[in-house]
Amino acid sequence: MDGYEATRRIRAMHENSQIANIPIVAMTAHAQREDRERCLAMGMNHYVTKPIDLGELVTVIESYEKGLPNVKSGVMSFLRPAKEKNKKRDSEKSMENDGKNIYTSVQNESSILLEELEEAISAQDHDRLERTAEELKLLAEKVGAVNVRDEAFLLKMAARRKTLDRAHTQISNVREELTRFMDEATMILESGKKES
Repeated sequence: MDGYEATRRIRAMHENSQIANIPIVAMTAHAQREDRERCLAMGMNHYVTKPIDLGELVTVIESYEKGLPNVKSGVMSFLRPAKEKNKKRDSEKSMENDGKNIYTSVQNESSILLEELEEAISAQDHDRLERTAEELKLLAEKVGAVNVRDEAFLLKMAARRKTLDRAHTQISNVREELTRFMDEATMILESGKKES
């Protein structure tokens, strides 16, 4: 179930008086106007893009907190210190550690997913290939690897259409774009070390 379907179900439950009106904030890697409009048209209350700015997110959540029934005052207090800290974060060290963790996570997850893609192609398993390509696309979206995302999307569509004649080429393209992205990330992390 994606965010659109979840929103549809929540709004239907509210219309049937099964639940109170719950604010829904979309968090998406897409920054196009159409994406924002679609989220709002589906019944979401607000829209923020990734990478998420914690300060902005807390401000948005706080703006809806007041209108919620049965919400104790200060329910957001656990996030407010993070918001303040985010303004002046212990900056370099914290960001360097975050960057390393993200880099390692992307490297590990993408390696596993690429292996699964190869196995799915060898087995001619279109469903598994489509699912795995979607997972890789979502991973790429999270970290802003646009070219990787686009190549993974093409692979997903090929699997859906059951046209795998170019699948090995498409996986090579994914690998190439992923390598390029990881090399750029390494350079950014290294330049951050030199400056600190």
